[in-house]
Amino acid sequence: MNVNSLVGFQEAHILTLEEMERIMKDPGFKNIRNESLVNEMTWLFWAEK
Repeated sequence: MNVNSLVGFQEAHILTLEEMERIMKDPGFKNIRNESLVNEMTWLFWAEK
């Protein structure tokens, strides 16, 4: 996991599960860079629990 995405995540709006699902289902969001970002965000979300 790279530091830049961690820093960006800290500053970002914390997504609810519903928002994350909506983003992941959005066909416009289906590129590799964004998918890896969502995976990191999901990992961080569960790591916080």
